[in-house]
Amino acid sequence: MNDVLTPLPNPAGRSVRILLVDDDTELGDLVREYLAREDFSLEVEADGTRAVDRALTGDYRLVVLDVMLPARCSC
Repeated sequence: MNDVLTPLPNPAGRSVRILLVDDDTELGDLVREYLAREDFSLEVEADGTRAVDRALTGDYRLVVLDVMLPARCSC
């Protein structure tokens, strides 16, 4: 298995934008540092509601979601 990331096709010639939805800031920093070496641009969002808005309005090629993200309820 090749351990080097292959960039997603990006016709505009820009780095590929990825949105990571996770409340673990240390993980976000680690993933951002690793992906930056491969010309990916990682943005991290810890709030699920804001992440949905960003995913729908941003120009992301990939969204990675922490499925165990704690729910916030204003019930």
